[in-house]
Amino acid sequence: MKKIIITTITLITILCGALVFSSFTTMRESLNVTNVKSSDNGWRKVGKYRGYPEGSSNPNNYSLFMIWEKEGTCGSYYWVYNDTSNGWDTKNPDEVTYTPTGALRKNSHNQWYAAVNGTIYILKDF
Repeated sequence: MKKIIITTITLITILCGALVFSSFTTMRESLNVTNVKSSDNGWRKVGKYRGYPEGSSNPNNYSLFMIWEKEGTCGSYYWVYNDTSNGWDTKNPDEVTYTPTGALRKNSHNQWYAAVNGTIYILKDF
């Protein structure tokens, strides 16, 4: 009987210890990588996404965003907004001069968003 109690206490202690240690690790939540392309200056194309204006219920009211990640930025993402068709989806944020670009962020609802000229766009898979 003593062996069963000691074994049970040991297993419970190991399980509790594992749960405590696992709570210190965080999972990296990232966007789904749909098209991986590395450019010469360290940028990697993550993919094309639809951005819906915050609070809009119209499924046809969206803008297109190309999402990029740069080596050494620890999971930071950057967006390029499509306000012109002049190569917006092939130029990384360092190369773009004619369209808005910026850092991609998460809101309190854990949604990725981009803020363009005062409008917040919630990003969804393309």
